[in-house]
Amino acid sequence: MFQVDEKLGNRDAARHLRLAPSTLAKMRCRGGSPMFLRLGRKVVYVRADLDVWLAARRAQSTSDADRLPRRLRAQHVFDMRLPTLRPD
Repeated sequence: MFQVDEKLGNRDAARHLRLAPSTLAKMRCRGGSPMFLRLGRKVVYVRADLDVWLAARRAQSTSDADRLPRRLRAQHVFDMRLPTLRPD
């Protein structure tokens, strides 16, 4: 049995989600990953947060895909930049 607030490193969290560790790392950078904690240089995940993230992605059919959470798309990230100043 595990504790409710059990912390998992990137490799163990990826194994729990059945993802490659590199996929989980990319999701952290691009958006759409489960909640995580940064403790100095180390990244850890709370197991309960991983389970909540998985539950949010449950679907009964492929037509449910439109309602599932998505990561930020690259164009949205660029839209969030501050406008550049143009010389007059």
